[in-house]
Amino acid sequence: MAAEPALAEVETTNTTAGVTISNELTTGVVSSDSQTTTSSGDAATTAAEAVTKPVDGVFRFPVGSEWEQRLQATGVWPGSMWAQKTGVTTPEEADQLTARRHYFMGWYHLEVGQAGRAIEQFTEALKYDPENSHIMLDTARARLAVREILEARELVQKVLDRETTNVEALRLQAETYLMGADAAQGDEKETLLKSAIESLEKAREIQPKHLEVLRGLAKAYVQQQDVEKVIAAYRDIVAVDPRDTYSLLILAQVLSRMDRPEEAISYYRKVIDQRPGFIGGYIYLGQLYERLKKYGDAIDLYKQALLVDPRNVDVLQRFEEILRQIHGASNTERVIAEYKKFADEYPANTELRRILAERLQAAEQLPAAAEQYEKMLGIDPENVEALMALGKIYAEQKDFDKASQYLMKAVEINPEKLDLYDVIAGTFLARENTADAIALYRKAISSNPNAEKLYISLAALLEDDDMTTEAINVMEQAVDKVGEKPELLAVLGKFYRQTDKTELAEKTLRKAYNMEPDNLPLFGEMISLYLEEGNTTAAAEITSKTASGTGAAKDVVLSVAAEFYFNSGRFEKAMELYLLALEENPTKLDYLARLVGIANRQKLFDRSLSYVEKYGPRIKDEEKVQQLKAEVLIAADKYDEAIAIYQSLLRENPLDLSYYQFLVDAFNDADRYADAIKTVKTAEDKFGKSDPEAVLMMAGMVHYKHKKFAEAQKAFQELIRKTDGKNDDAYYFLGSVYLDQKKYEEAEKQFRKAIEINPNSANALNALGYMFAERGVNLPEAKELISQALEINPSAPHILDSMGWVLFKTGDLTGAEDYIQRAARHYEDAEIFTHLGDIYLEQGKRELAREMYQRVLELEPDRKEVRTKLQSLGNNGAQ
Repeated sequence: MAAEPALAEVETTNTTAGVTISNELTTGVVSSDSQTTTSSGDAATTAAEAVTKPVDGVFRFPVGSEWEQRLQATGVWPGSMWAQKTGVTTPEEADQLTARRHYFMGWYHLEVGQAGRAIEQFTEALKYDPENSHIMLDTARARLAVREILEARELVQKVLDRETTNVEALRLQAETYLMGADAAQGDEKETLLKSAIESLEKAREIQPKHLEVLRGLAKAYVQQQDVEKVIAAYRDIVAVDPRDTYSLLILAQVLSRMDRPEEAISYYRKVIDQRPGFIGGYIYLGQLYERLKKYGDAIDLYKQALLVDPRNVDVLQRFEEILRQIHGASNTERVIAEYKKFADEYPANTELRRILAERLQAAEQLPAAAEQYEKMLGIDPENVEALMALGKIYAEQKDFDKASQYLMKAVEINPEKLDLYDVIAGTFLARENTADAIALYRKAISSNPNAEKLYISLAALLEDDDMTTEAINVMEQAVDKVGEKPELLAVLGKFYRQTDKTELAEKTLRKAYNMEPDNLPLFGEMISLYLEEGNTTAAAEITSKTASGTGAAKDVVLSVAAEFYFNSGRFEKAMELYLLALEENPTKLDYLARLVGIANRQKLFDRSLSYVEKYGPRIKDEEKVQQLKAEVLIAADKYDEAIAIYQSLLRENPLDLSYYQFLVDAFNDADRYADAIKTVKTAEDKFGKSDPEAVLMMAGMVHYKHKKFAEAQKAFQELIRKTDGKNDDAYYFLGSVYLDQKKYEEAEKQFRKAIEINPNSANALNALGYMFAERGVNLPEAKELISQALEINPSAPHILDSMGWVLFKTGDLTGAEDYIQRAARHYEDAEIFTHLGDIYLEQGKRELAREMYQRVLELEPDRKEVRTKLQSLGNNGAQ
């Protein structure tokens, strides 16, 4: 969590008195998900048909009070629609009834997030009742939902032309202006905001306590960045609804940023009083106390929050940080003493005792931590969490007998807590006692013969120990004992697949899939199997079946299928599926980005741009869409157009360092070193004090990419100094600088330092392993390093290539070909194609080698060594 949580997810960088405001809080008071939850189209249609189906000639609508009020707004009296005879006496009555039915269906679709269908129904309703203000306004709402702003505004104006005091129409008119202002800039934005405020002020004159009108005014003032009016608007809202926690919180945050702390504190207190379970309120107030140096108040507040939610990570982090600030970061004993004091204030509270114990563990004071867990057991002798913790502590101290004793006691208390067996088995495995771990699971299964998880854990252990056949036997036993459960069949099917029992694997997995067609991991396993076997008909069949189910959303299923097609090299089909996913959910930026990425990979840049033009306007995050367009232009070597986009984005976001990075990267791609450095200097002027590490990293990368090795080395060394030698990325890039200069000993030293700081640094592990492989030295260690990198990032093309290359160096041509082919499927890269060409050449596949070398030269025409290899193949390269 940031030192001071932002007032909101910032949508503008204009500031007033140093305060940046946004329209929506993402603090937990309201949902941070801006997407409307939608049900499937088929489900909605079925539900709608169900409520409009006549029974014995009478329409019966099972609607609640809210729906009833909605219908009455159009002139429908109680009972007239849900107990309406199908016969009517006049054409006018028939038109009215038809209009009401269409309106009802439209409102239903709007409520379940299907704005397109709602518009269709509302439009039909207006054909039969064209002057109905309520129908027109709801049509406007639906059009706003799909961002058809001008169409919505026209409908609202029609109502206002007849009903100048219609508050809802005035409010919706303002909403059209506000939505337009979101996408506008400069004078146009200001004009739209003024129009919105005029409409809302008029509505407020008519209904001074209309909450939605007041909230609209607050939103407009936020966009104007008029802080004083924002405060006044939210005070008005709170005056009408004193329990509006959302507005209280906004007031507190704005006042806090306006340096009016006492007022802010009073509002934060009201938030906490009304929502004692909302931990964000404690954190925000606590941070304000910290800023005011009221450390005692902050500590008391965080303690209060921990009593409410003792497992809240953010509160614990703030509590820890303020204690370190008071007592010194290195004064661990004083900090721990504060934890102990807090726990002793509530001697019967096992949660506070647990917090103290965990803090002692973090300080590696294991005996003291064990003592606290023992105290927990003194309060609650059957506290399984304490027993497990003690078991883990003794296991860490290599006292496996004592560890097993506590863990087994935990099992006795709660034999249904199946993950305990995994922990106990871990103590055996730590002693390399696989036999006892296997025996433990077998004994557990005898006590819990219907526990699916135990069979799966045992089978996994056997499979890890290269006893796949025995693992299959265990899973077959599980199916016999527990029954054909989807999870069991899925694991068994995977084992069959691993042992090349493809037909049996397909049969078993299909059986599991038929039981759970909405299970996405199972769907993925099935489609992967079918595509691997080239059975595209079956792959298409299960994609259609899963997509039309009622479980996972259709667009999600289509996107998952698209990824499997992509991974199998079927790019056109992958793009087709992503297009279908976008049609289902056109606001999903991820789908558009992935679609564009696949098209770019095939150099179909015109298609990429057409996708951005078609779907981009329907996506709310316009800046992300512009970034995506710029990425396409960069890939198409249209650097000037891309740079112009990034420069525009930077002008709109001058206080966001990431936009400087985007522009720098574009200059790097365009080989415009001077412009890249100039941009870095501008970023340094703005962020050199607030975020010097990021600026140094940016500078180092520019120098490195342009082979200015001395400057890059200096920047990365300075970054290491600034971060007290704790930045693994700095060491990794410094090593890369040395490697490019063939200073292998220095490179190795830096890579090892990066790995020491962060054992999960896949890049450093891979770089060191690849350096060894390229030089043909330390090949066993190279293979181990790259294997570790693949465990962390199993699908990274550059790491797959490294593994293939080390296998090539050790003479495993088949394995090398497999890994590097997988890398090539994911990423078009000259080095990867060179490696693949060398493998084919070594295998005697001269024509394939020629093809790979030609692809290298298409990407990098200056690769002289590859041109030489290609020439050596002559004109007759066929086998």
